[in-house]
Amino acid sequence: MVLPSLRRQKDIALLYDKARRFRFPYLTLLIVPSHDGSTRFLVVASRKVGKAVERNRARRRARALLSLASKRLQGQWWIGVICRRELLAAKWSEVGAQVERALSQAGALGPDPPALTE
Repeated sequence: MVLPSLRRQKDIALLYDKARRFRFPYLTLLIVPSHDGSTRFLVVASRKVGKAVERNRARRRARALLSLASKRLQGQWWIGVICRRELLAAKWSEVGAQVERALSQAGALGPDPPALTE
């Protein structure tokens, strides 16, 4: 699933200025209610994360987690993720738990989807 992204500099500046920040060992999550009625995402990995290959890997991991979490989003949000170097070596479940905890603290997650039973 391709996530709709924040592209305009004005929107990105608004996200950085007005968002609630949730800092975790692997990433920082920024979240603000949408101003245009759509849910959009921003994933950032600075050079502190590593060389290009490592930054791309960190962004891919963060986008994949956001894609999974976006199915449970309640309401319209602008969400930003600032990747940290530790994200590269972290277990998938630990990073996923951090993203889920931040989104639930912000009030962005709806109820768990019903379990599929056979």
